This record gives sequence, structure tokens and C-alpha cells, in this order.
Amino acid sequence: MARWLPLRSPRGRRGQALLGALIAIGAIGLLVAGLYDIAFEGAQAGHASLTQLTAMSAAEGGLNVTLKILNDTTQQALAPNLGQVPRATAQSWGQGSGSYAGAQQNFQAMMTGYGPLQWVASFPDMAQAAPAAALVGANGTLPGPGGTDKWAAFAGLIAVPSPLPTWQDNGVVATLTFPIGFQSYSWAWGPPDSAVGAGQYLGEITSYSASNVPGTIILTYQDCPAYFQPPACNVPTAVQITVPAGELILNDPNAQIPSPP
Repeated sequence: MARWLPLRSPRGRRGQALLGALIAIGAIGLLVAGLYDIAFEGAQAGHASLTQLTAMSAAEGGLNVTLKILNDTTQQALAPNLGQVPRATAQSWGQGSGSYAGAQQNFQAMMTGYGPLQWVASFPDMAQAAPAAALVGANGTLPGPGGTDKWAAFAGLIAVPSPLPTWQDNGVVATLTFPIGFQSYSWAWGPPDSAVGAGQYLGEITSYSASNVPGTIILTYQDCPAYFQPPACNVPTAVQITVPAGELILNDPNAQIPSPP
């Protein structure tokens, strides 16, 4: 059964209309305020995104330059140097790396005895303990919004916990397989000119080799009869160095901020 609502007086209807108008005005005010806040937050996010992109661009550009230096040094200087490693030394590295500590010790012997890279006891500007590394460092500038950005970077080869180095001899050739990883850090600063915020720190990018896909240093030796030992049997017949691809991390908490170059 339908129910009829009682009729309201004209005064009540006017009050209801006024209340509705006030609610509508308030809603519009809240909507405008909300849109303003959204627009403001969007502008802030846009600025932050641009800053982040600038940092990534400058830092990654510096990272690429330094990694190229590392790769070129590895192929053009380290490989020929390792071509002089005596067979007995390589065998001792392969058979004497039964632990991560042993691998690190032998990698240090390899890099300091035959490597053209700088050896450091720990990676520079790390917030936590870092492995010893053979590294190169570089700095430079790249164009960015509002001026020229500065960057500084380090890239280095390291021993890895797993897999460990091995020595294998099949009666024809013997090989030392020494797994390696790498890590690299690059920092970026804002325009070093008279622009607003000149020299402001922008950010940092790091790159680590994936732990399950290390690179390798492989030295290959020719097996010779015991009664015939020419010099060719005592030095590598081939040296192969593979530096693995890395995984990029933006603003890694493990990295400290050095002074700008």
C-alpha cells in the first residue's frame, strides 16, 4: 500500500533549497580544491620525474663510458697480460680456490701480478663492506636540462662466491676457468654553471652482474709430453675474458655520495 508523504510548507521548501545550494557550493569548492591539489601534486611529481630522468640520463651516460673503458682495458691490455701466466700458476689458482676467500686471494694475485687495472681493497664510496676489486674510474660532463651535468663513475671486476674457479685437464688441453663478476657506480650532479641549483646532487645509478650468470676468465694450455716441454707448453695458447651484462639499480642505498668532480 503506497504511502503519501505530507506536504511541506513553502518556508520548509525554501530552506531545503537553500541547504541544497549550500551543499552544491561546498561540493564544488571541495572539488576545485581537490583538483588543485591533484594538479599541484602532479606538477611536483612531474618535476621529480624530470629530475630523476636527468639523473638517470647523466649517470647512465657516465656509466656507459666507464664500462666501455673497463671492457676496452680488459680486452686490449688484461688479456695480453694474462697470456704470460705460467701454467703452474694458473693450475694453483684453479686448484687452490676451494672457498670464496681463496678465490678472492687468487683473483688479487692475478690482477696485481698481471692486471693493468687499479687494485683497491674495497669498492670506493660503498655504504657497506664491498669486495676487493680491479677497477677503472672516470668523470666527465653531459648536456642536460638547464646546463651541463657532471658525472663520476667507477667500474670494476670482482671475484664471485659461486661458482668457484676450476682447473681441468683432458689430456690434450688444460683450462683455468675463473668466474668473475663486476659492479659499477655512477653519480650525477646538476649544472656546474650559474644556473639555479648549480652543482645540486641529482642521483646515482649502479650496475651489478647477475650472481647466477657470472663472466669468466679462461686460460687454455696445451698438454705436452713430459720429455718435451717447449715454452709454448708453459704459457696460454688462448685467453678469453667475458664480462657479463649488468642489472641497473637507481639510487642504490648501498652507495654513498662522493664529492663532485
